[in-house]
Amino acid sequence: MPLTETDIRVDRPMTGGLISYEPDYAVPPGATLIEALEEAGLTQAELACRAELSPKHVNRLAKGHAALTPAVAVKLERVLGIPSQFWNAREANYQARLARLAERQATAEDLGWLQCLPWRELRKRGHLPDTDDKAALVSAAKRFFGVATAAAWNAIWSEPAASFRHASAYEVDAGALASWVRITEVHATEVQHDEYNESRFRRVLTDIRSATADPPDDVGAWLQRICGAVGVAVVFEPEIKGARVSGAAYWLAGQPVIALSLRYRSDDQFWFSLFHEAGHILLHPRRERFIDAGAVPHLGDEGAGPVDGAERELEADRFAATTLIPESYEEQLMELKTLAEIESFAAGLGIAAGIVVGRLQFEGRLPYKIGNRLKRRIVFAD
Repeated sequence: MPLTETDIRVDRPMTGGLISYEPDYAVPPGATLIEALEEAGLTQAELACRAELSPKHVNRLAKGHAALTPAVAVKLERVLGIPSQFWNAREANYQARLARLAERQATAEDLGWLQCLPWRELRKRGHLPDTDDKAALVSAAKRFFGVATAAAWNAIWSEPAASFRHASAYEVDAGALASWVRITEVHATEVQHDEYNESRFRRVLTDIRSATADPPDDVGAWLQRICGAVGVAVVFEPEIKGARVSGAAYWLAGQPVIALSLRYRSDDQFWFSLFHEAGHILLHPRRERFIDAGAVPHLGDEGAGPVDGAERELEADRFAATTLIPESYEEQLMELKTLAEIESFAAGLGIAAGIVVGRLQFEGRLPYKIGNRLKRRIVFAD
């Protein structure tokens, strides 16, 4: 049987892959039916008689005004010798094409939703197609977020932004924040990792703490490798303007994920953020998603957000702070006066001196202008 317009698919080589052509129209299975009748030398009236269908119904099928049901497909198989599966597939493809064409007609609600997203940034990062066609962008954005409608997105993805606002002193762009979180989810599925093992993860954190004093040349790849070996996916995704996020911790398909925005590259802030997110994974419910803005410990910030959220943030902060500098050393920490003493103290603990500087600055024991030369910038290989 000759191909109809619904079969058209043009593939040709180009840089980066193939071009798949999708026509901007839908061809009903009735068009194929007309061709089949011509090849069989039958009229619509003769088909109606042989298949025990009314001539009106056959005509409506031919014009695409009536759905080609499975029962009719069986009758066409018997009369024309063309398998019922073929007709069923034609009808399914036709209905799917109609749905896609309808989706191209973006509604005012869809377009308004798109404008609430950082769609240009998502396009730049390769998560939306390189087009200015708003309807195409709306459709792609829905696939990216895994939702069917703008209303569904609001129900699912606005919640992280809402809870984050309560815990942050900054004005947060909900679309930017949701986009950043979703990108980290996509990348988390690409990170190689074994099954999660909590006890091994705790041991790995000890290795990471020691590495703060002399981090590997490619910190990112190293962290992904050693954490992946104990079942934790570590993701690095640059912040999207307006998201105001430093990191996040959540569980995805039964695996823990730590995501860092690289908003801060100073070693004291970077390592604290990593251990803070690790604290969420180890201490808090798997069903919850934790999104953080803090760049430095806020151990005394009792007023941030709802009680449960604030307490959990404080617990994660305390976990990070005491993992890096154990409680038994805090009294000695507060007595440090000179940079030489700070370097000696850090060397004794086996951690980066910048971490000690950052802690003392936060505690008000050291002016923010003093000691910054001991901080190092975390470098990621290109």
